Amino acid sequence: MAARVRGRHDQDGVREPGRRPTPSPVVVPTDALVGAEDAGLAQLFAGLDPERVVVASFATGLARRALGQATDCARTRAVRDTPIGAHQGVAHPLAQCALQVEPARLMTRKAAALYDAGEDRAAGEAADMAEYAAGEAVVDQAIQVHGGNGPVSEYGLGAPLAASRLSRIAPVSREMILNFVAQHTLGLPRSYWIRSTASGVRPLPDRSPGRRRTRSPRCPPGFRARRRVGHRRGRS
Repeated sequence: MAARVRGRHDQDGVREPGRRPTPSPVVVPTDALVGAEDAGLAQLFAGLDPERVVVASFATGLARRALGQATDCARTRAVRDTPIGAHQGVAHPLAQCALQVEPARLMTRKAAALYDAGEDRAAGEAADMAEYAAGEAVVDQAIQVHGGNGPVSEYGLGAPLAASRLSRIAPVSREMILNFVAQHTLGLPRSYWIRSTASGVRPLPDRSPGRRRTRSPRCPPGFRARRRVGHRRGRS
């Protein structure tokens, strides 16, 4: 049995500027169907775990390269015959970056090992931690060490800055990483709910057990009446 992909036609079959591409109704042969029918979202999430490992490797690699380049600059660039790395204002931020990069590197290797062992959930968790630790702070600090030469294309740090910024939002945003770690690592109650519908996925309010709904404070007796009387006097 073939599966049908739902969608809508753009005008004249051409994608209009500013609109998202929408697939036309297409019949997919059974042998070309990935996973089960009507389970495309599950297949999408199954492919996110290896992608998270790849993105963690990408973010960690950018951070290591930027840190190495910044360290070389701090070691060789001298002002009044003194390397700028001899000053704590330059050395301490680079040392803090090193404290971020090394755990990110180890967590990336752990994520890859867990995925090879078939532990997808644990691999995604480790990859998220590595991506969060790498961030874009290391590349930003590397540009800061280079001073005005940092954004210059010859130094090759402008493009890594944009790429490292992308790792904060794709494939998983930093906010969702914190949600995942809070729920699965720390065992805290889930702070968001998602329900699949025919039109897509929409969030629901938190209705976890033990959560009480807060009500707005009630007005004191006679407050509304006095407000009405004052309003009428003002109009008259």
